[in-house]
Amino acid sequence: MTRKTCPDYLRRLLFTSLGLMLALAAIAQQPAADPVRKRIREVGLYGRNLNGFGLTYRFGNEKAVWRLQAFNAKSDLQLFPKGNFNVRAFSIAGGISFGREYRSPIRENLEFRFGPEIGLSLSMDDRENFYGTFDSKMLLPQAGVIIGLNYKIKERLILGADLVPTLGYKISSIDNQNYDPNLPRLETSRGFEFSTQNLVQFSFCVRF
Repeated sequence: MTRKTCPDYLRRLLFTSLGLMLALAAIAQQPAADPVRKRIREVGLYGRNLNGFGLTYRFGNEKAVWRLQAFNAKSDLQLFPKGNFNVRAFSIAGGISFGREYRSPIRENLEFRFGPEIGLSLSMDDRENFYGTFDSKMLLPQAGVIIGLNYKIKERLILGADLVPTLGYKISSIDNQNYDPNLPRLETSRGFEFSTQNLVQFSFCVRF
């Protein structure tokens, strides 16, 4: 029984997207030209519509910060006992994003934030039963707009809420080797996708 590897075009797009975000992050780490503004860093947790949780790191000044986020929507590995109809099942989904937040005070402890963001989401589903194997992959580079609020609970504790609509280019593939006759055997699809699935994001950060 042969195992399928990730298609070349998915691999190239994945590495290109990761390289672009790492390059932007490296550029963003350069010191600011304005020494008057107070430098800040924030680190914390954020959630996406209760559909996955991740880490967020932000750095910059009180007027604008860069933000880097990584999330895990799901990860699961099951190995079934010998003699069972199912042999194994593995699935994982997650992603990273990089963006720029511009901040404007509304009240003493409340500020408005907005800006652009780019991201990359990836999901994989790999299963095997007595008859065959099933392999599904999805890659989604996307760009979005950050619209949100920050509420300062205390000097170093920040509660945030965002709306982040995104437009992406979704690439997916299915390879069904006798696993389930009701599923497509081989299928590849590509196309633009406007997503509001993870529209609402909440965050809790510590500033230092």
